Amino acid sequence: MRLAEGIMNDKVEKYNIPYRVIRSSRRTISVQIAPSGEVLVRCPRRMSNADIRRFVESKSGWIEKHLEKQTAAQLPAFTAEQIQVLARQARQTIPERVAHFAPLVGVTYGRITIRSQHTLWGSCSSKGNLNFNCLLMLTRRRCWTTWSSTSCATGRR
Repeated sequence: MRLAEGIMNDKVEKYNIPYRVIRSSRRTISVQIAPSGEVLVRCPRRMSNADIRRFVESKSGWIEKHLEKQTAAQLPAFTAEQIQVLARQARQTIPERVAHFAPLVGVTYGRITIRSQHTLWGSCSSKGNLNFNCLLMLTRRRCWTTWSSTSCATGRR
């Protein structure tokens, strides 16, 4: 079923995998799973629907495996109160860990900010400011210890 120029929605009946086709001036065909779980097939403008369907069918095992993996990896929804508790824990714990690791790796750092981010565990700005995700408190201590030392290592020298 054609929706608009270059975009088509379809479903491989045998596998019950809905997907959206995006046609463009590319030469190759690819399949990707968006963070929302939508399956996207990008292909050349002139590729036939039958060829696209065969491609999706040939990749159905990969698609199902990665859709399952993505579903399993999604974090549960947290209430604002739960996020605040995690942020309080992070504000107490992470600065201590950063203060411990910064001299060990020979760096200085600026501000430490704790946020509730959807995609990043942590980052370091060009000014040496460190940002951490409060959801690090849900991981094993070794994970957030690694993030704090890595963020320090990318800080100012």
